[in-house]
Amino acid sequence: MAETTTVTKTTSESKAKRSEFYTFLNTGTAESPKWVREGKFASDMTAQMNPQTTTTQDVTQDTAETDITGYQPSIAVSKSVSKTDPTYEYINDIRRHRKILSEAYGQILNVDVFDKQSDDSYPAELQNISIQIDSFGGPASDPLTIAYTYNYRGDPILGKATITNGTVTFTPTNSNT
Repeated sequence: MAETTTVTKTTSESKAKRSEFYTFLNTGTAESPKWVREGKFASDMTAQMNPQTTTTQDVTQDTAETDITGYQPSIAVSKSVSKTDPTYEYINDIRRHRKILSEAYGQILNVDVFDKQSDDSYPAELQNISIQIDSFGGPASDPLTIAYTYNYRGDPILGKATITNGTVTFTPTNSNT
């Protein structure tokens, strides 16, 4: 009796590259945004979700139960100072004037460029933030560095972004879910 062999064709896994997750800083106003891509001269910009949890355990349980009660996202940025970095002037103004409270508010737009939609748009989220300056300086032989944190303020506005000839346009959807 002849053996039958089935060959399964596999597709290669398509991983998203870090360079395809864009974060734009609004260096304009909320009414007239000017989106500038963040990350030039930064080697790491990870959105930390910082989950808030509540753990309970009663006397009848051997194992506790943990519920996620919220998130407190932030993005820490540390990068070399460069006058050619389009976000530096905006961030440095906050540092130089030690802005606090609403003077340190801003907006970022996170865009999933790795997930292009059929209409040539990308899933995006508009996020209100406060900008916290963490440090400025560095060791004597290293380039001048600035470190700061984008602290998320409230829930994002979900939508889609289009990027045409370097111009970013954000269109919100009707739902935040």
